[in-house]
Amino acid sequence: TDIKDLITDNIYFYKNRAEEILKVIEKPMTFEDILKSLSRSMRICITTPFKYIAVERMLRCYIEYLEETGKITLVLEEDFLKYTKTSH
Repeated sequence: TDIKDLITDNIYFYKNRAEEILKVIEKPMTFEDILKSLSRSMRICITTPFKYIAVERMLRCYIEYLEETGKITLVLEEDFLKYTKTSH
């Protein structure tokens, strides 16, 4: 059962992290806008291109998860792709 507990804890962690990211999306935002807002709210210091790419990759997975679960949608606004919360 130890592995089951670990799996449950990991799922809980990732879902909570996705919810934190969702809270940052207050209006239609580009990926870059979300990244900037998230780095400020979570106090992530991005000081090198390597760290930027690492954070970008992590965030991309969460954005895809939020989109697949219907919590956000991708829209074209003012010639930019933006993510916005889905209204239920």
